[in-house]
Formats: sequence, structure tokens, C-alpha cells
Amino acid sequence: ILSPLPNLASLDAAARNVDPELAALNGRAQKYVKSQQTIAIRSTPEIDKPLAANQQPALMLLNIAKVFPGREQDYFNIMKSDFLPHFDKANFSHLSGLITFGAETGYVHFFYVSNFAALDQGSPVVKALGAAGAQAVTAKLSGVVTSTEQWIVRLVPDLSYGGWSPSK
Repeated sequence: ILSPLPNLASLDAAARNVDPELAALNGRAQKYVKSQQTIAIRSTPEIDKPLAANQQPALMLLNIAKVFPGREQDYFNIMKSDFLPHFDKANFSHLSGLITFGAETGYVHFFYVSNFAALDQGSPVVKALGAAGAQAVTAKLSGVVTSTEQWIVRLVPDLSYGGWSPSK
């Protein structure tokens, strides 16, 4: 579940203004939840290419890159200069954010994909630079990134919040 926050202080007001109906619903749902983790992510608009306001995301490729403590700026610089420009040229919309609280240091990237067939086309970095060039860019992350994981996330509008949601 993603929820934008204008600042962390807004969580103070949210804790004081709990909707009783929502609290009851959450209470009933808790018995089905094995674990839960909350992570604060600070947006990085200077490297983002957001989806147009009138577009609905169909799929998202979610990439979580865990970074050695103290190497966050190195990672950011590599993504900004060597990696994400190839996604921009390939007309991929994407958002990124720095993990601020709740998990190991790192970044989260959301790459918007129109359908599963688009994933068959491969990485824009490999397309632009070839296998050897992409490997050279990836090598720059050695000693910076500790691990990565990728997930494919599908939007279900009826169960989602946002401009694309029928319930708004």
C-alpha cells in the first residue's frame, strides 16, 4: 500500500484523527496479517520521469536496491548519469525514492510498463549500450549495491486509491 505524505509530521495528525469505521475494519483484518513493515521513502524528483496525470499504470516493475551505508550519493549519481537516461530515451515513465526509515539504506524504483509483452523487449540499458556496455554500467554499482530485488506489480483499479480508482 502506497500513501503519499506531505511530511512525516502529518502522521501525528493521522494518529489523532482515526476514523472509527476504518479502525474496526483494520482490527478485523489484522488477524489475517502475518507481518507488516512500514517504510518511508523520500522522493527524488530530479531523476524521475513521472507518468502523465491522465495515464493509468497497468503494470509496474518495482526494483529495490539496497545500498551500503554512506554510498547513497554514489548510487544516485550512477543512476542519474549512467542508467536512467536510457529509460528516459526509451520513453519509460519511472519514479524513484530514497529509503529513509524502516529498512536498510537504498532506493526504490517504479518503472511503469504498459503490458507483460513490453517486458519481453528487455532492458533499455542493454538495448542502448549492448551487453558489454550494460555490463560496464552495472560494474559501477559494485561496492555500492549490496542486493537488489524486482517485483512485477499489477494495478487493480477497484482495489486502489488514486486518480485511476473508481472510488477516487
